[in-house]
Amino acid sequence: MFDMEAYRANANHCLRMAEDPLNWKHRRTWLNMAATWIGMIPQSQLRPEEIFEKAFSCQETQQAPSNARH
Repeated sequence: MFDMEAYRANANHCLRMAEDPLNWKHRRTWLNMAATWIGMIPQSQLRPEEIFEKAFSCQETQQAPSNARH
């Protein structure tokens, strides 16, 4: 049995962790984990934002985050 809400909650947690400035070194790992959780949801049950996040995580630029203050 699928627990899609738990998968969504875990994916959202991973996305929040990826945005945390303290986790920039591990950003790719957090995004990959989010994509894995989203990937566990059947395609027919994905929400539009989940489809976007899944596609975005596959297209990540591999650019290091900027340490410059703006």
